[in-house]
Amino acid sequence: MASELPIWVQYVQALAATTLSFVAACISGAIQWRMWKTAKDKLKLDLYDKRLEVFVALAKLLVPDNDDAAERQELSKKAYKAEFLFGEEVVKFVRLAVKRIDGYYTDKALIKDYRSTGDADLIKQLFTRQSELRQEIFAAQQEMLPVFSPYLSFENIK
Repeated sequence: MASELPIWVQYVQALAATTLSFVAACISGAIQWRMWKTAKDKLKLDLYDKRLEVFVALAKLLVPDNDDAAERQELSKKAYKAEFLFGEEVVKFVRLAVKRIDGYYTDKALIKDYRSTGDADLIKQLFTRQSELRQEIFAAQQEMLPVFSPYLSFENIK
């Protein structure tokens, strides 16, 4: 039995379901690709935020004469998150900086304690070491940005 419809209409009817399926698959693929891209960008932003938090904590920690021990301890905890967020060179830098800060404040407390004993030689040694640590802390402040900058560039997140 021959259909009374023109041949081009018969072709449209035959190909309509296939074409519609193909268009739906393309749209679905485009949506999935965009969702993947958004998730990737979100991951980069989250990583950047966590890295910036470590950077800011270390910058605050490297300010000498912060006599609030609880705040220093909290900043040290944040700084040690670097192990999970940065490469080995930044982790080494953070460990050394925190060690210097801890030494500086330990010496500061010892000087305060030994002043009452009157041991001038020991106090002089502690002052000398504290002065050296202060200079090393200042040097760490200067080195900080170049060490962290490869990891804080949002376009080139590693």
